[in-house]
Amino acid sequence: MIYRYSIFMICFFIHLSEIALTQEKPIFPYVITNMCPFECCKFGKWTTGSVLKVYKCEGDTTNVKFVLAPGDSFTAITGNVHMIRPGIVVVMQSTNKFSPGDTLYTPWVLR
Repeated sequence: MIYRYSIFMICFFIHLSEIALTQEKPIFPYVITNMCPFECCKFGKWTTGSVLKVYKCEGDTTNVKFVLAPGDSFTAITGNVHMIRPGIVVVMQSTNKFSPGDTLYTPWVLR
């Protein structure tokens, strides 16, 4: 699980590198469109491993349209990741893209 989350975070560092390099804090909630929420994720046919609530409107968790049971199949056509609160990382050592003092905003809390 830690490995998966680490890969996930690296993908977000790459995706948010322009924001980090300009030192601008993104506006929250920050939505990354057309992106799967973890490494090796591919849109297409899926099978639920646990109960999955499907909401009527994206970003609104107050109105459940229907619920998929474990073992149900569905097709994911697209997806968006919603970052509702940032994690903040301050770069301490130079890398090929970042310098000491750069600030990176990461998706610690997702909706």
